[in-house]
Amino acid sequence: PGALPGLWRGGQADLSALFAWLPLALVLLVPALTMGAWARDQKTDGKVRMLGDGSADFAKATGLTLDLTGRGMGLRSNRYSMLVKNGKVAALNIEAPGKFEVSDADTLLAQAKA
Repeated sequence: PGALPGLWRGGQADLSALFAWLPLALVLLVPALTMGAWARDQKTDGKVRMLGDGSADFAKATGLTLDLTGRGMGLRSNRYSMLVKNGKVAALNIEAPGKFEVSDADTLLAQAKA
């Protein structure tokens, strides 16, 4: 939730515009139970598939890990957005550390429309 500024409570873009174009999945390195509770709170049923990656298995498999062990935060995931078409990655927008410029909903929507 804190890692997603402006996405769920106003801000960068209206995510509902993306719902018309593609099914959405949100992957965070938190336990599945946490993601389930957050999904219920945000009323995402039928809109966004909330996926917990508590062990960072998906992040490791995709090479999108960020090691913040030196800062006491352990293995995390890079911030990114990914557009998948027909089971293949069509676009991968990886943010630079501390940035939120290329993984936003506006960028992903433009890529989905292209």
